Amino acid sequence: MAVLVTALFLLGAPAALAAGTFDKNTVAANTDVNVTLQVSVDQLGAYDDRVVLDVPTGFRVLTCPNSDDFSCTKSTTTLTWKRTTQGAPVPLAVDDFTFRLHTIDRPGQYAFVVHQFYSDNTTANSAPKLTVTSAAARATTTTTVPKSAAAIHTESVGAPPPRTGRASASASTDTEPPWLTDSNLAAPAPIELGRESPRRGSAPMVVAGLIAAAAAAGVFWLRRRAAPTL
Repeated sequence: MAVLVTALFLLGAPAALAAGTFDKNTVAANTDVNVTLQVSVDQLGAYDDRVVLDVPTGFRVLTCPNSDDFSCTKSTTTLTWKRTTQGAPVPLAVDDFTFRLHTIDRPGQYAFVVHQFYSDNTTANSAPKLTVTSAAARATTTTTVPKSAAAIHTESVGAPPPRTGRASASASTDTEPPWLTDSNLAAPAPIELGRESPRRGSAPMVVAGLIAAAAAAGVFWLRRRAAPTL
């Protein structure tokens, strides 16, 4: 690796070949997503001192946490990472910066602009892109309610014919037996409580009369025997 870096330096490689990329290429529209910006240090003998990311209009930065070597500040359309530790040139080093983003609600491809400020006061720019797709459609579930036994029976044999009421006695279409007509259905005679019919009460009265007559005859006979004879 050191031989490759030395060869590039001796061949007069460009001083600023910044390469900023994202850890993902595609995100859904109108959603919150975590994105990591990966910035390679392509300046020989230098390191990243400050990195600025320009966010396209329609995106909104939600959070921007600090890392071990950088602090982060955010505005509506800009993220800025500033080194907080003493850096050292590392050949082909890559710095990672993670942030949370609310994506735009319109699908398409959007370019972000990365500005790298090196420790040797040189700069480099790159433009990684994010492709925004339509928001995933929500899955719908259909609940099937089991049919009742009555519903299954109705489907198999058919519904019974509707019953029609009689508009009048003369307009009736129903045939009834003659003994079930209204004229034959007379109301039962009322029953009076506490009274007995004459036929049922005559027998006890006759018996009571006979007993009374027998008693009277007995009394008369006893008086005749008790009277003195002349």
